[in-house]
Amino acid sequence: MPRLRLKRAPNTLWKTAPFGCFANKYAGRTILTMNSTNAHTATPKGKPAAEIRNRLRAQAKAARKALPKETKAAKSARICAELNQQLDTLLSENESGTFTVAVYAAFPWEANLGNFISHAYSRGCTVAFPCMMPDAHGIPDAAGRGMREPGSDPAAPHITQQTMEMRAVPAEAFRTNSVPFLNDPLKEYRHDSPELSEMPYVAASEIDFLVVPAVGFDEHGNRLGYGAGNYDRYLSQLTDVCHVAGVAFAEQKVGTIPAEPHDIPLPFVSA
Repeated sequence: MPRLRLKRAPNTLWKTAPFGCFANKYAGRTILTMNSTNAHTATPKGKPAAEIRNRLRAQAKAARKALPKETKAAKSARICAELNQQLDTLLSENESGTFTVAVYAAFPWEANLGNFISHAYSRGCTVAFPCMMPDAHGIPDAAGRGMREPGSDPAAPHITQQTMEMRAVPAEAFRTNSVPFLNDPLKEYRHDSPELSEMPYVAASEIDFLVVPAVGFDEHGNRLGYGAGNYDRYLSQLTDVCHVAGVAFAEQKVGTIPAEPHDIPLPFVSA
């Protein structure tokens, strides 16, 4: 699939549709969705892929750390404005009456989604956040996706063991900072944890719009995370109609990232 360059409108961000994504038209705008099949960039010769990924991850982290607080705030606002537009477009075409957005609660050094999260709540969306859980619920991988054994049939039914699941968070709980797994995002919970009772599990198949954080990204839509593979596992469950956007500051863009067979390139919104 050829890589697409979308026309830039005034005061908006550059967006690209990398390999493995479809460009669909909604209300005159181009919305990017994932496809089960995806192509990858080749690993540069002469160096192990893990070594290259670690070097690029360190480079992206350093570039992000160098950004002044005020600059990150301004860039986050621009990213949220673009995500707001994408959400409004999707909602204008939504006929189901329900819409679920999955986001993340940013660390101080990440792109802050606060404005977008508030907008999603104001539009009546169910808003879900990641919760770390060693026995996280999972659903069968989409065809051709998932962390499979080398040489296994990519078309065979498969469930990738998840380490993270999405849970719906009421607007008031978010606004009052009373969500335990957002206040302590690295803590592992269990399904019988009493503090999760008001925040129900949301299956990946129920998500309409997923926003994915990144440590680094390249021009092909390949993503670097923190190295734990939580989102790599999670993305394997998504349906092709789920709208996905990776987000990062423009300074986090790096050279070609070696992709692994299970990796799924993403469209990115950056500023």
